[in-house]
Amino acid sequence: MQTNAYVSRVHIAVTKRLKPTVLLLAASLYLSGYSYAMDDAQFEQQHQQLLQDAYWAQVAEHQLKEKLIDQSDHLAAQTAIQQKVCAATALELKYYDFVILNLRDFNRYRNHQGFHKIVTIEKLQQDRLDVQHKYETLKQSLNNRNATCE
Repeated sequence: MQTNAYVSRVHIAVTKRLKPTVLLLAASLYLSGYSYAMDDAQFEQQHQQLLQDAYWAQVAEHQLKEKLIDQSDHLAAQTAIQQKVCAATALELKYYDFVILNLRDFNRYRNHQGFHKIVTIEKLQQDRLDVQHKYETLKQSLNNRNATCE
């Protein structure tokens, strides 16, 4: 007994018993060609945008700290500062997610920039985990104050 499956406009006739295996194999082969591979220009553009977003979030955090330095003992000022720190940390997590997802492109980009040491996935995952702990602590602190992470 045969069943039909369509993967990327290609007709595949397989037995019902093998259908899940064949579909999984075909999907993995099809998707491997689209494993979010980018050309250098696309990667650099997205990488730079994420870096700029994180940078400007940190600038906003520091500007708010300077503005509220005289009011740092007020709970509202502390909460506002923590919200900015939390927002900057969320963008940092987004950056790590992007780099981890595109590690091959990231290492190629770094090599073109003159940095020849390969960044390992383990190092990135540990760094991301450290930032994740910081983020969760900030979110919990803000939740305790009935505030949200911006």
